[in-house]
Amino acid sequence: MAVYTPVSAADARAFLGLFNESEVGEYVSHTEIRQGVENSNFFLSATRGEFVLTLYERRVSAADLPFFLGFTRHLADAGIPAPRPLRLADGRDYGALNGRPAALLARLPGAGADDSARDPRLCRLAGAALAEMHLAARSFGDVRDNDLGIAAWRGLLERAETLHLRGGGGDGDGDGGSDGDGDGDNDDDDRQRDLARRGRRVLDAVERMWPRGLPSAVVHADLFPDNVLFDDGEIRGVIDFYFACRDFFAYDLAVCHLAWCHDAEDGDGAPAGERSRALLAGYGSRRVPGEAEAEAWNVLSAGAALRFFLTRWIDTALTDDGCNVVVKDPLPMLRAAEYYLGETGL
Repeated sequence: MAVYTPVSAADARAFLGLFNESEVGEYVSHTEIRQGVENSNFFLSATRGEFVLTLYERRVSAADLPFFLGFTRHLADAGIPAPRPLRLADGRDYGALNGRPAALLARLPGAGADDSARDPRLCRLAGAALAEMHLAARSFGDVRDNDLGIAAWRGLLERAETLHLRGGGGDGDGDGGSDGDGDGDNDDDDRQRDLARRGRRVLDAVERMWPRGLPSAVVHADLFPDNVLFDDGEIRGVIDFYFACRDFFAYDLAVCHLAWCHDAEDGDGAPAGERSRALLAGYGSRRVPGEAEAEAWNVLSAGAALRFFLTRWIDTALTDDGCNVVVKDPLPMLRAAEYYLGETGL
């Protein structure tokens, strides 16, 4: 979540008027939500409840919104603490606000976990919650391909190279150093070429080893700590289903494990052992992965890390400094991908 498109009180009041007054009441106030990078989000208070107003930006297509919102509603109906989307008075799932598709969802209690709260107990709860979502998702009938899955990664890498390397690309053979960290602005070209070289090495290996036929359904695909709401040490909500897609359960678990068990400061890309064991045990307490899923763990984890490296690397070139959003460093994700690639023996 983030803020790209501002919303005034008059804007919010007008949008609220598209809903049944018996469900939402009258506008009281709204405030920006800064966490995340994808959409513009606001807490909105009305006389009949607390809501989240979301304006969909960049990667979220209006054509996908019925799927995303339908999946969120399906999980809520199944007892998962997902935010129930409100329908407009005319029955639609979403409307428009300031030139963007926009929706209103029930606000859930609690706050997303930050780094200080990411202790093993919370990791275990997150793993169990993910498994429960996977079990509930098996009865969801709609399908959406993962447009940020393995089939997209080579195109993303080429786009990142075009954005970052002089002359619209390069062969990635620069000598940017062993970790690509660079020592200043004069070294940026070398740093970007080093990232490209390392990214291509990971992608080539992941494409060769990517598994087929693992258990799958619609998955969250972005269960980072700020998408799980905690209150008094318990999960009160799971939010932000705008990357939901059909993919392997084990890939979704790898994304979650990457998000909860790897630290940005970790120089070698390895997960934090106690948190890792806790999250995987929590998942296994609800759903036990099969042998083929376990055998594919390292390549799935390398792929998950590569996916976030690529999108973050692109974001560093595209995000306007004037946007009210924090750009995340792509390098820790690349280090994690290289760690798991090393664990495969390559």
